[in-house]
Amino acid sequence: MRMAAVLEVEEAGWNPPGLPTVLHPTSFAVGPGERLAIVGPNGAGKTTLLRLIYRFLRPVSGRILIDGTDIWSVGSGQVARSIAAVLQEQPAEFALTVTEIVALGRVPFRRTIAGRDAAAGGVIDSVLHRLQLTRLGRRTLSTLSGGERQRVMLARALAQEPKLLVLDEPTNHLDIRHQLELLECVRSLGVTVVCSLHDLNMAADFATKILVLRGGRTLAFGDSSTVLNADLISRAFSVRAHRSQGVGSAQSHFTFQL
Repeated sequence: MRMAAVLEVEEAGWNPPGLPTVLHPTSFAVGPGERLAIVGPNGAGKTTLLRLIYRFLRPVSGRILIDGTDIWSVGSGQVARSIAAVLQEQPAEFALTVTEIVALGRVPFRRTIAGRDAAAGGVIDSVLHRLQLTRLGRRTLSTLSGGERQRVMLARALAQEPKLLVLDEPTNHLDIRHQLELLECVRSLGVTVVCSLHDLNMAADFATKILVLRGGRTLAFGDSSTVLNADLISRAFSVRAHRSQGVGSAQSHFTFQL
């Protein structure tokens, strides 16, 4: 992996043309190698913010910077060599094998569409091994479980050797063991990570920074060890949140009631 990126979001907002604002101007910064979890109820603006960060949507206001460069001031190929995304939506079928799908992550490094990428073979083999996909290399996507598909999509993203990894609900479709394994794998990469997570306890454990959204507005941003508290969660999710300290553990745990 290459050096981790600095992400700066400066007053970035978005709305569909002629329709109400989905994400109000939002600002925060994430340092090299930090892991930001974006949390909030459905409709809070989490996916919209992620789409701005990986350049699927262009901000209506503000800008997104990677290492000080506005991502809309450079070509899409340059952005793809810095940012990789794993989305909630998974294709139902690819007429490609797992290895061929992962190889798509090397496309930004080709000088031409049919060009060669000298590093491709080693990178692809490495990420397949890292995500325990080597034995599935010749299988097609339709023959895999939901969890296996999610790992294939992560492997494709890692093949891009990104400086910033964007994950939209990466633990969807995974059982508890594979949730923990995937997040531990991402944690070990050393890249800057921005992800959305529904599980607040998992977010608090995984992330170094937390951004809480509600109604397209920022309720809180800061270190994961301090930003989440029962009052804030109760306000953000319209529930009664309770925080307890695990016996012999520095990590607290949230429970919820209506």
